[in-house]
Amino acid sequence: MKIYSLFVTSAARDALQSYVDYIADQEKMPLTAERWYQKAWRSLQTLKTFPHRCQYAPENEWFDFEVRALVVDNCLF
Repeated sequence: MKIYSLFVTSAARDALQSYVDYIADQEKMPLTAERWYQKAWRSLQTLKTFPHRCQYAPENEWFDFEVRALVVDNCLF
């Protein structure tokens, strides 16, 4: 099985953290926020072995490597 490199940008990390903070603070569901964070991070890690399951991100055309878009529970990363 081929293993691909995975690079999560700081913008994507910030967006992930912002969504988790929103769930925990605004929705008052810290346990749900933690569960969702773990789910999102596990989903991101699957791109190392199966990146082709996700479509190309719109910004893919600007890079010399593939940029994929991942959706986790209606949240785009």
